[in-house]
Amino acid sequence: MLPANALLSQVDTSAPGPQTHLAQSICISSLPPEIMSAIFIRCLPTVRKGRDAVNIAEVPLLLSQVCSHWRQIALSAPTLWKDLDIRLEYFERKQAANMVETWLARARNCPLSVTFQGSTRHLVDSESTRFFEMFCRHASAMKSLRLENIDTGDWKRMEEPIEFPLLRNLTILPSGNGRSTVVSAPDPYHIPKGTLS
Repeated sequence: MLPANALLSQVDTSAPGPQTHLAQSICISSLPPEIMSAIFIRCLPTVRKGRDAVNIAEVPLLLSQVCSHWRQIALSAPTLWKDLDIRLEYFERKQAANMVETWLARARNCPLSVTFQGSTRHLVDSESTRFFEMFCRHASAMKSLRLENIDTGDWKRMEEPIEFPLLRNLTILPSGNGRSTVVSAPDPYHIPKGTLS
């Protein structure tokens, strides 16, 4: 059996849509799960234009709402869930922390690329605590971490260094006139207390 990418490359996208042999003879849901997964992954947005990834109107959540078959395939494809880009204001919403935890769990063993934007200062203590607990719990799986428009004071509450054994790219963009930090290919890497001060 050909790999998913090889099969996808054989689809003639230049032919008129309704006349294509594929469109006439195959319903997308009848494709093998590995082909469906490859198609789903190609649907991931390259730019979210300021929107959170945790959005039912966008892939991958959108795909998991179509039908039970699509949902099963989406949930069995960890690569769909390895990127998370979210504003911390999202944690004010009901069940938001649960959704983010579920999202990261769906990535299973895939190295994560995570972007957090904003400050936790507007969150109540329980929401803020839950965010930092979640952050520490998943730090060991992060390959890329980007912190945008952050208030470095938020991060001073972490009392112990955080280990990032997989981290290869770290970008810190403080709000205001703070100094930006970009680190590439640390091996291994940890953020000691005081780095973000």
